[in-house]
Amino acid sequence: MNWDSPEIEFIIDRALAEDLGSGDITTRTLIPDPPQMSAIFLAKEAGILAGFPLVPRIFGRLDPNVEFDQNIEEGQPILYGQQICSLNGNAAALLAGERLALNFLQRLSGIATQTSKYAIQAAPFGISILDTRKTTPLLRALEKYAVKTGGGKNHRNGLYDAVLVKDNHLRLEPDFGTILRKFQAAGFAAEQVEIEVTDLEMLQSAMAAGAIYFLLDNMIPDAIRKCIEIKKSGMYYEASGGVTPENFPDYLIRGIDAISIGGLTHSVKSLDISMEMNL
Repeated sequence: MNWDSPEIEFIIDRALAEDLGSGDITTRTLIPDPPQMSAIFLAKEAGILAGFPLVPRIFGRLDPNVEFDQNIEEGQPILYGQQICSLNGNAAALLAGERLALNFLQRLSGIATQTSKYAIQAAPFGISILDTRKTTPLLRALEKYAVKTGGGKNHRNGLYDAVLVKDNHLRLEPDFGTILRKFQAAGFAAEQVEIEVTDLEMLQSAMAAGAIYFLLDNMIPDAIRKCIEIKKSGMYYEASGGVTPENFPDYLIRGIDAISIGGLTHSVKSLDISMEMNL
C-alpha cells in the first residue's frame, strides 16, 4: 500500500472535511488556547493491527509537529489492554483527529482480525481466503489492504481486472460454449474466465464446454463435495455464499482452492480501540 498516494490523500481530505467542516466548535469554545497534551491508543480487545499508517497522517494534517511513538507494528497481534502507540501534540488537534483516526483503525483492524481467524483455520486444508467487491464505496483499497494484512488474498479489485461470469450475465448469454468462445476471441485463456455455477448439473455443463475456473455459489457443503468428486486436474474451485464464522468449518473441504467471503468487508465488527488523553 502506498500510504502517500493521491488516493489515500483524497480519502483523508474528504474524511476530515466530513467530520470537521468549519471546525470543532466544542473544543474551540471550551479551550480557546489549547495546550500540548499526550495521548495513547489502547486496545480494548485482542486482534490484528491494520491501518495504523493512517493515524500519523491524519493527526499530522491537524498538527504538523505532532510526535508519535508506535508500540505495535502493522499486521501484528495486539492483546487486550495493550498500548498501540503514544502521541504528543496540540490538544485541539488530538481532539479533532481522534474519532477519524479511530474509525479507520478500528474498522481496518476488525477486517484484518476476522480474516486472520478464517485464514488460520483454512491453512491446513490448502484453502485461500478471498475478499469480494462488497466493500464500502471509496474505501475498497483500504479494506482489501486490511484483508491482505490479516492473511487473506485480494480477488478482483474491480470489474476491470478479472473476468467473473455471474448469474445475471448468464441470463443475457446462457450458452457456456458461446461465452468461452467470446472470451477466447478477446484474448482470454480458459483459466482466466471464472464462471459462477449453482449446482452440479450447471457445473457439468460448463465443464463440457471447456470451462476450468468455477465459482461454486451458495452451495451447501454436501453439494460442494459432489462437485469435488468430478473435479479434474487443472480446475479451480472457489466456494462462496452464505459462509459465516459459525458454519465456516463445514466448508473446509479438501479440493476447494479458495473461499470468498463478502462478510469480511460488508458486515465485519470493528475492533475496540480507544484514545486516552493526559496533560
